[in-house]
Amino acid sequence: MSRMADQEGWAYVEEDALRLPRSAAWNRYWRDHMDSSGRPLIDGFDPLVDVPTMVDSIGWIEVLENDYLYRVVGTTIRDQFGMEITGKRLSELQLGGFEREIRRAFDGIRSDLNPRHMRGYYVRNGRRETGWEASLLPITDTDGALTRILLGMAYSKRF
Repeated sequence: MSRMADQEGWAYVEEDALRLPRSAAWNRYWRDHMDSSGRPLIDGFDPLVDVPTMVDSIGWIEVLENDYLYRVVGTTIRDQFGMEITGKRLSELQLGGFEREIRRAFDGIRSDLNPRHMRGYYVRNGRRETGWEASLLPITDTDGALTRILLGMAYSKRF
């Protein structure tokens, strides 16, 4: 079972409520690649090359017809989840029920092409262990269709 089962408190937040420097860096990277449509296009967008110092906290998610495929998941995310999810579809994952919330967020992005931001913390042995922030950032093709979601994570022991 993943550590996500220990996930307790979390909420959707506005971008300006994110407090961790890495969260700001992910959002800045995403905004810096926007075109005239106001969204980054998949062509020329390669966070694995562009921001190698943050690859440990990336999720690079391919949008499929009825599912989502985790193409790349960084080692820090893997360690926090307590399992490897690279190469897995969202429909395959059991994250203590949190996979339903992830699907809602991804489906919402598919519907309106707007980013989603979350804040929360993991609980272990009745104590808050690690705080986290997540930015789910849409990437489109030239026709405006959602092709990828950039998951930018940030973690802190002091949260």
